[in-house]
Amino acid sequence: TLGYAQRDEGTGVAKAVAPRGFARERVLEAALSLFAEHGVNGTSLQMIADRLGVSKAAVYYQFHSKDEIALAVIQPVFDDMMRLVRIAEAMSTPDARREAAISGMVEMAVRHRRVTAVFHGDPVIDALVQSRAELQDTIERLT
Repeated sequence: TLGYAQRDEGTGVAKAVAPRGFARERVLEAALSLFAEHGVNGTSLQMIADRLGVSKAAVYYQFHSKDEIALAVIQPVFDDMMRLVRIAEAMSTPDARREAAISGMVEMAVRHRRVTAVFHGDPVIDALVQSRAELQDTIERLT
């Protein structure tokens, strides 16, 4: 069990309940591991479900597609990248902006090394990023 219990009002029986967001995080972690092993293209929703020991419907309940899972896995990287862009753009000189951007990118590379190692150069991820204007804008602003 997950260590959490909630009583079913109809039966009075306690059942295990995961804290909010826990199931999504489990899907993302399993997906990242499988993406590392098989690439995004080589990973199916069924493989993710099998890794978690749940039905494919349970995965679909959390995410509507594999692309949505992949985007959720890379979103923290882009969130940090956007914060870095805002910090760098607030600097008063080009040298200060460049210094903030470079040191921030090094810190991000370390913090997100697992995600970036898995997705660097993955054609599916490249296509997903290209299809999202806000992600493209973040990359262009950082550059």
